[in-house]
Amino acid sequence: MKWKRRGMVFMMNDFKAYLRYYVNSNKRLLILVFIILFLIMPFFTFNYMGLPRDPYSLDTFYMGFIALGAATCAGGCILSYLLPIYNFRYLYKKRSHEMYFSLPIQRKHLFLYNYISGLLVVLVPLLMNYLLGYFIMLGLGYRERPLYMLIPLIFFLGLSILLLIQYSIFTFLSVKCNNLIDSILVNGAYVVMPFIVMLSATIFFSNQITTILGDIGASPSEFINMGMIQMLLSMPSTIYAFLFNMIASMASEMHRIDTLINAFNWLYFLYWGVIGVLCFWFGWKSFVDRKPEDAEQRTVTLFGYPVIITVITFCMVLFVMNINGGVVVPSLIILVAYFCMIFFSNRKIQIKKLHVIVFALLYIGTFGFSYMYTQTKGLGMVKEFPSLTDMKRVNIDVNSSSIENDSAMQFYDAKNKEYYDGYGTSVQDEESMKDLLDVQKEVSTRSVKEYFYDNAFYISISYIKQDNFQVSRNYTLKMNKKNKDYLQKLMEELKHTEKFSVMQH
Repeated sequence: MKWKRRGMVFMMNDFKAYLRYYVNSNKRLLILVFIILFLIMPFFTFNYMGLPRDPYSLDTFYMGFIALGAATCAGGCILSYLLPIYNFRYLYKKRSHEMYFSLPIQRKHLFLYNYISGLLVVLVPLLMNYLLGYFIMLGLGYRERPLYMLIPLIFFLGLSILLLIQYSIFTFLSVKCNNLIDSILVNGAYVVMPFIVMLSATIFFSNQITTILGDIGASPSEFINMGMIQMLLSMPSTIYAFLFNMIASMASEMHRIDTLINAFNWLYFLYWGVIGVLCFWFGWKSFVDRKPEDAEQRTVTLFGYPVIITVITFCMVLFVMNINGGVVVPSLIILVAYFCMIFFSNRKIQIKKLHVIVFALLYIGTFGFSYMYTQTKGLGMVKEFPSLTDMKRVNIDVNSSSIENDSAMQFYDAKNKEYYDGYGTSVQDEESMKDLLDVQKEVSTRSVKEYFYDNAFYISISYIKQDNFQVSRNYTLKMNKKNKDYLQKLMEELKHTEKFSVMQH
């Protein structure tokens, strides 16, 4: 055991010496990082928020730390992207590569020294500026009860863990790259790709659901767990999701400990924690096994251009499927873009069978899934009429719109002798919610897709779930006597509800 302890002592001494060297040789960089973080964190927050507004409320406290938290997220994400590239830049030149690997330091220790020194540059200035901003906000008067004042510190703890994971991912990618340009492009692509995937997936599923149900206001998040897709695919947006989940929980019942626990969404941390550990391990192994002759060569790792090109091409195919009109020209453009990316990654113009097969599979698979999804109505999950099992409230709004201002098509209240342009109500009891569901079914049969919208009846029905998630359905009815009589009768039936209201010009 003595030799192990002695080895640890030597390693710590080496690390201290390396850290002193790192700090001395990067003083200007560290000062610049601190100044930039100061400008985008406490300085920006103070200028954006200013002194607390009167009357002071808990919302004012939240808003101050929301601004500080958003600036911290932005600064942390930028640093976790740039520092791995900067710290391992010597891997991209043969001369520097050979010089560092000839130092009297084991490769596994050299990796750890680079990793930890970069991590300290990310977290220490971030923490210092966050605390500075925190105490400035408290000094300005952004104060609350002790539990509320503790929340921003808990937020920084969670954010630090996510930044550590993201830093490990970018470290792995930086070590796998063989030149600086590839490192910048590959790491940058992994920053941008999650947002592209989320956008293309949202547009794709919105289009598919509209094809199945028509344009009635149905949202993809009703039938697809977009939060889960975000969690599985998107590290940067996971950090921002954590920020806004925390904010949402701050804004409601934070005195309940279960709300505070749920704000962290532990599944995010577990899932990405496993990925972070794997990236650290494989990055370490790749660093130890690197050969000096790999420097200044093209990057060949599977996690580099092959994954990036496949994902970007897939997203472009999803976009094409949502274009109204022909797909031939857009498909040819995608094909050209696909092979241009292949040629750039290979640094030569060469078409292989594998490239053609991958492109064909992407197209066939995507179009095949789209056809299956629409034919099976979203695998049986896309439904026009929602279940009332988890609903706590149903709202309905009815409006008439006529360019001729025809009172014959307005709703008449015989008791008050008034004409109304519309009415609405909100119900919570089970029987009334069932009645409004029946109303939706009837309105659905009368609805028209294409009509002169300046003369029409508009019906909007919203179902609010126990977790406050809203399911909306919007219908347009022709402005004729048959529909007017039905909606007039509906108004008479809804008058007895407690929250009934009318609309007039």
